[in-house]
Amino acid sequence: MNVVSITEPSSRAKIEPHPPEDYILRSTLHPIFVVADGVTLAPGADGRYPDPSGAAEAARVFCETAIREAEKLFENFSEKDLIDIFRAGNEAVGEYNRAQGRTKETIDHVTFDLFSTTTAFALLKDGKLYWFSLCDSFVFVFDETGKEKFTSPGPFSTLNDAHALEQRRVFHRAYRNGVSPDGKPNGYGVVTGESSAETYLNQGVIDLAHGDLIALCTDGFESYLKTPDFISLLKEWPGDLKEKVRVFSAKKIKEDPSLFGQERSLIVIRYPIQ
Repeated sequence: MNVVSITEPSSRAKIEPHPPEDYILRSTLHPIFVVADGVTLAPGADGRYPDPSGAAEAARVFCETAIREAEKLFENFSEKDLIDIFRAGNEAVGEYNRAQGRTKETIDHVTFDLFSTTTAFALLKDGKLYWFSLCDSFVFVFDETGKEKFTSPGPFSTLNDAHALEQRRVFHRAYRNGVSPDGKPNGYGVVTGESSAETYLNQGVIDLAHGDLIALCTDGFESYLKTPDFISLLKEWPGDLKEKVRVFSAKKIKEDPSLFGQERSLIVIRYPIQ
């Protein structure tokens, strides 16, 4: 099988108890894949992290909805359908937030906030990769030699350092899915149920070639996918790839736990799928 899914916990999980908030899913009908990473919440009034996590549930809701919608559209799929898949998932997360009593009128942007998630999506059909990404979940494509062929854009391209230093409440209120009066992005985008999240969605179509490697990942695997030795490992595609990734991760975490030790999820696809 030319598809492998990997989820690994944060290296700090034992020190800072934190429920898993990544979610990954693959269609059982078609080559459709999605990853999501629930956005970290603020601890509760008692100082404990919410468990179960509403952010984890938002990630699950988005993935399951996106896959169902994509399966409906697959037979006659075209690039314009990408936004419909995203909208369906975003609206489902919005419904979840409202069911939890979380709306623009009720949230305080810190202790009681919208549950949200980042995401990356891929659908393969007729030699093409249809993709979208939002915030710091990513789509990568490498050619048969391991050379990077494509990487989806990251977040915060419209923010400056001053914005990044502002307190959490002001930052979320002013910049999360923010849109300027002229309709331009003015912050960063995540799935919350707000329609303005669409302003930040990256999407497109890529022609695939035999031997291409496609990777969807949450932010914890981003640094790995920029490491030549890791790409070489994926290109080798050993039968025990998951175990070799685990060993590779353990080594990199010892070298730099802050860069390689986050919760991380990866779907890697060797094209063509057999």
